[in-house]
Amino acid sequence: MGASRGFTLVLQFVFILLTTNSNARADRCDEFGICDHVDNYPKEIVQGLIHEVRAQKTYVQLKSKNTPVSYDVEDVRISSRFDDFRGELCVSRNEVVAPEKARDTNGIDRIILNDKNDPLQKFYIGTCITTNSGCHKALEFLPNYKGVCVQKTALREMYYLNEKNQTSITYFPVPTCCSCMLQRYN
Repeated sequence: MGASRGFTLVLQFVFILLTTNSNARADRCDEFGICDHVDNYPKEIVQGLIHEVRAQKTYVQLKSKNTPVSYDVEDVRISSRFDDFRGELCVSRNEVVAPEKARDTNGIDRIILNDKNDPLQKFYIGTCITTNSGCHKALEFLPNYKGVCVQKTALREMYYLNEKNQTSITYFPVPTCCSCMLQRYN
């Protein structure tokens, strides 16, 4: 009976992990327009276009605009008053995504050229767990100010499938990090 109970708990835990992960993907898709799974994804058309893109000499690293984040990790000490505080100021989820669909800067959902087994385009994304929530209590030292967690995005250039089933390139907003902003109140 003990082994059966343990097996049931493991199954429940795995189910919770799977549903939490798929719920996070669905939320990201709805909120930010970055979707790593699309029903009826035109896999054959996309794979042919990916082959063409990779065969061209012009296939290079695509550009980014307004990138607010450096991904180099550095140990930065704010001040000795925080007693070696190294926690996050805002709770966030970080992951690497190879999108199949994304919403461009004009608000149009586009099919992104990607292959699950050998992605053409992958992005590091960081999303706030709770946008507009309070930052870590370590920032509560300024009178008439409070820290608020704000979602930041950067524009990333992506290859997508246009209306004529051809390759096009445009910019898409991609969530990059959850940042703590000071907000004045009376």
